[in-house]
Amino acid sequence: MGTVSISGTDVIVYGTQAGAKTYWQTTLNGSTFVDADSNIQKQSLVAATRWFDALGLVDENGDELMPTADDTGVPADVINASYEAALALIADPTLSGTSEIGGTNTKRVKAGSAEVEFFRPEDGSVLPRSVLLLLTPYLADRQGSDSSLNNEAFGTDVCQPFGDRNDPDLTEGFY
Repeated sequence: MGTVSISGTDVIVYGTQAGAKTYWQTTLNGSTFVDADSNIQKQSLVAATRWFDALGLVDENGDELMPTADDTGVPADVINASYEAALALIADPTLSGTSEIGGTNTKRVKAGSAEVEFFRPEDGSVLPRSVLLLLTPYLADRQGSDSSLNNEAFGTDVCQPFGDRNDPDLTEGFY
């Protein structure tokens, strides 16, 4: 984690500007971050940190994760996710003005004689898939369990774990 200074104001962020540059120097589309103005790089890291703070990230004990100035206590996946989010923000600055994580209010889609009408907004995400994949183990479930996406099936009043039922020797369905 680190501190970036923008116009004389120090802000603690996940990761560091130098770390983000190193992370992106080795990838195909990394030049978007590496070639960006220094202040834009810093601002994108601040915006990514604010996104993550709004998500309410938690560690394996359920304790809230917060960026620190001395590089302790934050998993590498969260730091890498901040670099991924920072790049996405530079590539598409309109993402920074989005206050919600996902959704669309499309009610009806029509193409010629084919038509579909939705009963509720569709789920979606503003965060890039790469960020969500890195953050999945650290996302707090808003209903109180430790994680909202770890090997559980939803859709009824009871969450059912399924991760341990993927035995390759099974040849029949569950009854």
